[in-house]
Amino acid sequence: REEVARVMHPALPSHPQHARWRRDFTGACGVFGVQLKGEFGQEAVEAMVNSTALFALGYSYGGYESMILQTKINSCRRVEMWKYDEGLGATIRLQVGLEDVEDLKEDLEQAFAVMRAAQGQKEE
Repeated sequence: REEVARVMHPALPSHPQHARWRRDFTGACGVFGVQLKGEFGQEAVEAMVNSTALFALGYSYGGYESMILQTKINSCRRVEMWKYDEGLGATIRLQVGLEDVEDLKEDLEQAFAVMRAAQGQKEE
């Protein structure tokens, strides 16, 4: 999607710790981060997150439900700050659960449309 600057998941070759993931794991899960482009303000991001119908708000604690939450990627880092957010917009944390994939896609599609509208951008 054009609103997304980066998808963060260690199973993706573009992730900085991908080699470590390949060394230590044989599978992946549905928890990942999406960094938006910097053009979207806080109100637009909040409108997006609050508009989802299938994604509950919050962190996932091992359940099967889909969840969404805006996170501050370095807010809890103490050892080494990640450079993931430099020059980018908000980070959205997603836990993809067991709901129908097409339903989840539709929910995210409408959420992105809400964010664009809140930012004053027309759908392309």
